[in-house]
Amino acid sequence: MAEIQINKVEDILQLKDIQSMMKLFKQWGIKAPKTANKDIFVSELVKFYKENGAVAPKDRKTGGTVLQEALQYHRGNREKLMKLYDKVVNFYRELPVNFQQDLNSIFPDIEKNAHSKRSELSSPECNILVAGEATSGKSSLINLLLEADILPTSGIKCTQTVCEIRKSKDGRKKAICFGANGGQRSEIDLSTKEGQERLRREIVYEDDYGDNPYEKIEIYWPTDVIEEGLVIIDTPGFGDNQMHKSLKKYLSKSCGFIYVVNTANAGGVQRGRLKDFLRNIVNSSEEDFSPSSTLFICNKWDVVPPKDREEIKRGIVYRLEQIFQGLRQDQIFYFSTTEAKRAIEFGTINSGHEDFISNGLQRLFPASLRQQLNSHYRWLSQILKRANYSLKVSKTLDAVDKEEMTKRWTE
Repeated sequence: MAEIQINKVEDILQLKDIQSMMKLFKQWGIKAPKTANKDIFVSELVKFYKENGAVAPKDRKTGGTVLQEALQYHRGNREKLMKLYDKVVNFYRELPVNFQQDLNSIFPDIEKNAHSKRSELSSPECNILVAGEATSGKSSLINLLLEADILPTSGIKCTQTVCEIRKSKDGRKKAICFGANGGQRSEIDLSTKEGQERLRREIVYEDDYGDNPYEKIEIYWPTDVIEEGLVIIDTPGFGDNQMHKSLKKYLSKSCGFIYVVNTANAGGVQRGRLKDFLRNIVNSSEEDFSPSSTLFICNKWDVVPPKDREEIKRGIVYRLEQIFQGLRQDQIFYFSTTEAKRAIEFGTINSGHEDFISNGLQRLFPASLRQQLNSHYRWLSQILKRANYSLKVSKTLDAVDKEEMTKRWTE
């Protein structure tokens, strides 16, 4: 009988039944525990594997260094842009009235908009919006990144309000609930299980009218994945009929997107809903949308039979390419948040999760930061180009008028 090949801890976690595990115990010449609990079997096998130095488990990667460098570079560029806004406003004020009127005919309320955009830059935060259909696993993905069961993941009750997840500056674990329509603000201590359970109840709560009492909930959690300045936004999933109003509100405030696909649902990509999502992104963007600031997570990959996975992948790529211009296949990641969480519990990280962290987030975060600044660069560039064009036209007309006058004097 062929031996079971184990090259990494993930291979042990992939064993589906007690019989296979018993075979591995025998193959390794160790005594199996007297229990029918699969987790105990797995724990003993993982422990033996690590202690006997078969293949050292992979180091956990967070991409923190890359992200910190990107954030530092971003802060420097943001300060330069703020100074550029001041220069453009001063330049505009010094223009003759007719030139100001010309610019305002194309860019209404230039001064007001310039001050507004400059104020946006004064905020150091960049929002990464996590979206997808209800029950696709958005909250599970965020829990995985935080390595904590903070957000509710029940298939019965889903997220009903916006959650903004930030890195805790002081190491405290807390949530701040903001009442709707300027209502009361309350704080939840998340350092206890009771506090975390209360938070999950508040996130899924619905009154008799189907509304949640909170405008948003801010969550602060110590983490190495999210750096200060990046905010992960978890929004209610959209169902059969419409996209949740809170999701639309946050589209224009976000500079990066993670779309979670439920591969357990007929191949995962629901064209109509994804089209609506992408259309809303483009419509909410004042400038061109950058495809590089989006990732697609094909979740629940564990329920797809191995023999069907390549065919399912081809189908997913084909559907996404039809509705997402500029898509690269390295923007799509296939894994199961359930399996990834289980791997973490056994002190390792599975290949799909590692690929998402190392090759997904490490590209997404810097790309999102660039996207945030590029819209400002484009707006300022358009104003200066128009002003330059108007000045050139005026100079040409002045030269023509001068030539006409010279001709008249010499005739």
